[in-house]
Amino acid sequence: KGVDWARLSPDGKWLAFESREAGSSDIWVASMEGGAPRRLTTSDAHDRIPTWSPDGASIAFLSARGADQDVWVVPAAGGEPTQLTSLPGDEADVAWSPDGKSVAFVSDFESQGGDLWLVPAAGGEPMRLTRDARATAPAWSPDSRTLLLTTEVRGEGRIATVRAAGGPLRILPLGEGQFAGPQWSPDGSRIVFERDLGPGFDVGVANADGSGLRMLTNDVPWDTNARWSADGKYVAVRTARAGNFDVGVIDVATGEMRIVTSPVNNDVFINWMPDGSAVVAASGDYSHKLVTVRVDKLLTPAK
Repeated sequence: KGVDWARLSPDGKWLAFESREAGSSDIWVASMEGGAPRRLTTSDAHDRIPTWSPDGASIAFLSARGADQDVWVVPAAGGEPTQLTSLPGDEADVAWSPDGKSVAFVSDFESQGGDLWLVPAAGGEPMRLTRDARATAPAWSPDSRTLLLTTEVRGEGRIATVRAAGGPLRILPLGEGQFAGPQWSPDGSRIVFERDLGPGFDVGVANADGSGLRMLTNDVPWDTNARWSADGKYVAVRTARAGNFDVGVIDVATGEMRIVTSPVNNDVFINWMPDGSAVVAASGDYSHKLVTVRVDKLLTPAK
């Protein structure tokens, strides 16, 4: 019944996704070389939003197997899932640190709108990082020391940073607008984000401290879900320029965008292959199918 929330493994060889093929939503994996997919979870509860560990050995996911939605972990090769969080309240927005030691998540436990927490990946006591921040979309810096997140200031989304060791929330000076979806560049020197000044979201970049803001898109069609290529030269986005939502790839230096998928279906869940040779997305309105598009030759100028 299609692919939902598709995420490539760090080595690009496997795809984790959620599917309702067996009734309830479960976590599955499939080889990028083909073959039958393998079901990793079999609970009657909905298991959702798989997130790979940096070494590709484990997959974190959200599940309401108890009274609340918690973070669980299952071996990517198969095995019994283990519960990582058990706070009273619902968890969301899971992000595994690049060093593999911590898992960040958002919880509504004793919170007005959601706060950011960390828990050791091996299990243990969670640590709260924010208080009533209305936090969403945490993203780790490459050195695993700092997290980007979206917080709410006077009713609008703002991008902030917080140290993984604890400390104050720092709002980045990016100006006005509704901000969302921040991501670190692979070298940690820049960020990419979405900004809505009306009537829809565009994509911009800035230095990691919030200086040097430059919009890559700045027009009516919505551009969202920005993802850096491994070399930091390109950003893939979900764009509505052709009517449906397609995958566009933006040259960060020039701002030029090329749409790389067909305008027939809506495309979601953008992933880069680790070597930057291809973009992988799920395509289709109701029954998503996996699409891989080679982009390396499309993006290389002819000699």
